[in-house]
Amino acid sequence: MSRWLLLFLIFAVAAASLFVACNGDDDDDNDAADDDTADDDTADDDTSDDDLPDVDPYCSGEPDEALDGLTAPVGGLCADEDVPVVAACPVRVNESSDNDEQPYFLGETCHGRVVAFWKRDNYDCGEKSAKALTNLSSAMRRFDASEAAPIDHERELDEQAGDVGLALADRFVNAFVYVVEGGAKDHTGVAVQVFRHDGKRVGEWRQLDADDEFRRPESLSLTPIGTEFFFSWYAAPSGGGDGKIYARRFGTDGEPVGDQVELPFLDASVYWATRGDKILAVTNATEGVETKALSKGMYAYLLNGDLELVAGPTLLEDGEEYSHRPTFVEWTGDDEFRVVEIVSRDEGYDIAARLYHADGTPNGDEAVLVAQPDAIFFPRVVSDPDGGLTVVWANGVEDARCVQFQARSFDTNLAPTSEAKTLLYSDSYNQSRYSAARLSNGRLALAFGAFDGAEQCPLDTYLQLFDEANEAVCLK
Repeated sequence: MSRWLLLFLIFAVAAASLFVACNGDDDDDNDAADDDTADDDTADDDTSDDDLPDVDPYCSGEPDEALDGLTAPVGGLCADEDVPVVAACPVRVNESSDNDEQPYFLGETCHGRVVAFWKRDNYDCGEKSAKALTNLSSAMRRFDASEAAPIDHERELDEQAGDVGLALADRFVNAFVYVVEGGAKDHTGVAVQVFRHDGKRVGEWRQLDADDEFRRPESLSLTPIGTEFFFSWYAAPSGGGDGKIYARRFGTDGEPVGDQVELPFLDASVYWATRGDKILAVTNATEGVETKALSKGMYAYLLNGDLELVAGPTLLEDGEEYSHRPTFVEWTGDDEFRVVEIVSRDEGYDIAARLYHADGTPNGDEAVLVAQPDAIFFPRVVSDPDGGLTVVWANGVEDARCVQFQARSFDTNLAPTSEAKTLLYSDSYNQSRYSAARLSNGRLALAFGAFDGAEQCPLDTYLQLFDEANEAVCLK
């Protein structure tokens, strides 16, 4: 019995030692560990999509309430009898309808609202002329994210000339970043303006410096870095010649952080993705490649949080056989990202995607998401809550005025989880003017242009929500 008692005591002492080693027996060590945890929590507050601090100025104020009777669902959007009827019930976004109202951005606010932005051409309907290019304004309006009931009236943000690019610095922090190209009323070159989630201005317009005279905002290149965002723009000599792409960081109050940086890209489509302090840029042009191949290959660059080049250019697709143009980039892990692209083949266009390791080497074969449609009008790609993605695209239907919007969803391995589904038809002459977003409640939001009646003027902006199965959700 004494041997069993001795073994028991040895076992008890060993277990106690193991417990102390795993949990620590020093109060100071525990305090230090608690401090580390507190630091982590503080850092999380900067970037978390949830539980924003009460003092956040962009999400303060009373909750919004839905407004009644401001809009109503509309019927079919294509009068052609040969066009199939698809169940849809879009809500008109713009309240005034004397001018063309073209959607150009769709997002979500911190109160769980969907927000639509559009560009307004301020001219008499039917009098399209050169002066229309210098008489533009932009507006926004918020809607309930469950059924698209409007929660406020439209708000005009600013009247400017030239093209506009806009993005949410963070879909829950909701500093709206609004940029205007050269030729605007009071701004020569590119300027930045920040707005609150309700459209109220934060600070003043901030002019960005550049030595070149012609400037163009690179829309879709606004990406949050914690509580900051960075913005890139293209600048070229007014007399011609090669241009450069610049970038600069800003706080969500619109104040610059650091100096502007010249990036090693040529004039090309640039798509961004961030994960922590790693910034990924994918483009279809790079220096050091023959001019003939500039628009064909696809390249990746890795930057740090200070917009300094860490690696690249890394060749993703050589473009020797087909032309590759990125349209969506996203990190799927610390060391992996995915790119959705438009591939131009001899027989038509494909929307394809591929996973890559962080060093740019492929992680699997290219997956064709949408095969050779008759025509692709700038597909929109959104991330799904389960880690997959949904592709939305538009095709013309015989009569060029009638556009078919379709969607298809895929899992994390780019395998399809649904068949291609027609969302709705729109009688819009400008098929590329539409926007899509996946909301935090799982709804798919689509903003698009449609004519008010049989005439091709004016163009109105409409909003339609869809459930997880891409079925239309109507106002009750």
